[in-house]
Amino acid sequence: MEILENNDYKKSVSKAYRAFKCTDTLFQKAIRDEHGVKYYVNAWYYPQVVTSNHLMPESVQFESQLRNGDRHVDISPHTRDYKEAEETIETVWKALEMGYVKIYGE
Repeated sequence: MEILENNDYKKSVSKAYRAFKCTDTLFQKAIRDEHGVKYYVNAWYYPQVVTSNHLMPESVQFESQLRNGDRHVDISPHTRDYKEAEETIETVWKALEMGYVKIYGE
């Protein structure tokens, strides 16, 4: 998914991912501002495959885990558009007043 790599997502391939996500390809992007890393957006990539004579099209599943102390929220916007996924996650992050994964200087 070249569009993800061209928009700051880093590609990681590992057979270990298959145990939890049924794919070996993850694209991940750190969402930052001037204070630090707010959260990461995961984009799980599923290539086109034929299963039981049924064509499963190429797809991507976006998700993020937002944290604030002991409280965390898992979010998985149902979209193929990375911009829409990022906007949805950012809206939830702000609305719930979630914290940072890492604050610069700490």
